[in-house]
Amino acid sequence: TTEVSQPDGGFLLWCSLPDTVNGDELYSKAKQVGINITPGSLFSCDNSFQGYIRLNYATWKNNSIFIDSIRRLSSLMA
Repeated sequence: TTEVSQPDGGFLLWCSLPDTVNGDELYSKAKQVGINITPGSLFSCDNSFQGYIRLNYATWKNNSIFIDSIRRLSSLMA
């Protein structure tokens, strides 16, 4: 399952990925289709957060471009 944090403030969401999904690999696949995410491994010296990604929603707009990007990201995880 994928879980998303509920931040107390700021504009960043941490997403815990299913065990079968590697955040670094998801980052590469997402970048190829124009979606920018941050792999969790960038926040660790020993790659201990490979099962996480960070999403920035500071410029979120409830429109088809953003919704489609979330759907495509979900498809890349499948």
